[in-house]
Amino acid sequence: MITEQHTEEALCRAYLHAVAGRSGHVIELGDRSFDYGVDGSIKQVKQFGKLKRESGFAIDIQAKASVNWSIDNGVVKYDLDVDTYNYLASRVSEPRAVPILLVVLCLPEKAEDWLSVTEKELVLRKCSYWHFPDKTPSSNRTQVRLSISAENKFTPEAITELLDKVAGGTLL
Repeated sequence: MITEQHTEEALCRAYLHAVAGRSGHVIELGDRSFDYGVDGSIKQVKQFGKLKRESGFAIDIQAKASVNWSIDNGVVKYDLDVDTYNYLASRVSEPRAVPILLVVLCLPEKAEDWLSVTEKELVLRKCSYWHFPDKTPSSNRTQVRLSISAENKFTPEAITELLDKVAGGTLL
């Protein structure tokens, strides 16, 4: 059996695929054998004449899954490794770079509550939230506590809105 952490990652990848697929855009998740800070990309799809094609606009994704999070007053609190945070901050601060989005799948504390399957439905529990870190790197030694608005749910509508902002040059 795989580790609990690998199960969390597998569920996160499934969540990303399902939500991106429903949004009508293309998601490409990276090869598991290479990890250079980007887990995948979502590419905008637009109508070109009679055909649907990639528009040339995209958002890269750094994906995380965890049971170690909390929510209070509409704010999700999540501790991110400082090196990961600083990498994301460096990407956000580069105006010509493809934007990168942190997506955090907040799983219930008990593993048996993560997923249920019946003839009528497949339920993956809790929710993913998206976040752009500040452009300023952290001087922390190990972790950075993120405050993510609970309004930043990673939904099909959010993907379309974010990609439209990238295409319009108004994302950050």
